Amino acid sequence: MHAIFEFTHAIVYEEASTRKYPVAKGLYTFCATYRFVAILYLQADVLPHISMLSKVFQKADVNFLHIKEQVPVRLATLRSILEAGETPLPRTFLACLHQDLDDPEGLGAFSISSEEERSRRGHGNQERPREHPFFS
Repeated sequence: MHAIFEFTHAIVYEEASTRKYPVAKGLYTFCATYRFVAILYLQADVLPHISMLSKVFQKADVNFLHIKEQVPVRLATLRSILEAGETPLPRTFLACLHQDLDDPEGLGAFSISSEEERSRRGHGNQERPREHPFFS
């Protein structure tokens, strides 16, 4: 994931800065934000669990005992990711986000700052977490 993201970012940046393509500049402006990168990292943490559940339900010979085992485990994992909030779980992509953004050999070259997201949300004011209907 890191390599693909960095490669794509580099290509879009090159097109935007060297060739002055307005579409590439707009795409780069959108992709070089903290919010965009954080959402990609969140998806990398969440999608494998959703994919696993999807595969369980797609089998031709549905095993309800397997479903009974997998659904609570996957829901608990997704719930823990949701409840972790500002403190991501260890060994997740989100836990590596700030380290990757500071790496000058990687995403750090794009100067993406978490401060821009804090200022956009109101200078660090904490939003109240919403109750998620799926996990209630």
